[in-house]
Amino acid sequence: MAWRILTPLSLVKFNRISHKKSQKHYVNTNGCCLFIWLSIITTALFVYFPITAITVFFLSIVIFWYWAKTPKQRANRKLQRAKKSCRKGSFSKAVKILTEARRLDPTNREISALLGLTLYNAGKFDAAILHFKYFLRKRGPDPTAQFIMAKCFYETKKYQEAIKILQHLPENPDRQLQIIRLLGACFAAEEQHELAINVFKTAPLSEEYLDEELIDIHYNLALAYKATKNYESALEHLKIIYAHDIAYRNVSQEIIELENEINEG
Repeated sequence: MAWRILTPLSLVKFNRISHKKSQKHYVNTNGCCLFIWLSIITTALFVYFPITAITVFFLSIVIFWYWAKTPKQRANRKLQRAKKSCRKGSFSKAVKILTEARRLDPTNREISALLGLTLYNAGKFDAAILHFKYFLRKRGPDPTAQFIMAKCFYETKKYQEAIKILQHLPENPDRQLQIIRLLGACFAAEEQHELAINVFKTAPLSEEYLDEELIDIHYNLALAYKATKNYESALEHLKIIYAHDIAYRNVSQEIIELENEINEG
């Protein structure tokens, strides 16, 4: 039985990658405001000093035009375009735009973070890892970015790398079940089923309401028990899923197979 592959991360979660928004990310807006204020001041000066006012006005246009053509500003405009493409689900297009943006401004951490996340959603996990490493090296520890990088390591079958990250992530009630799912899946993929069981059992398995994540943990826990030939425990968790959702994956067939194993034993 194949271990359940975790679903791709939504691009909306990029906003949860914490970083201090520097002024340079808003410089386009500030530049426009400055240009407007210069226009107002120039108009006011025109009444008393028309030649000076006209000179200042055209000089400000030239300065603004050159400023807008700087690599950092071009990169920032591409970043905004890439965000729009991501919201539309056009990840391949966003990757192309962000790659161009990073060439223009390789020091922009937001570009690196979004490029890593976009590459993840596009299924280019090795490339995503490189960009997340750069982002984390410049930004410092960031649990969301680290978690996504761990998922990239999982997808590329570098389970030990993923485990190292997941075991040192700070506790977060909003993400704890996801961490348990991924960490347990890594141990299971390494055929360390007893460790996988220990990890999965840290989830609140006694909860009456089962959401998708808890169902998934029950299922993978059952697989781990089955791998260790603990068929009774495996059957117990599969029946919990069956009582909640009879059509969940191949749970009906799994129950039949386990009952046959127990009866034959």
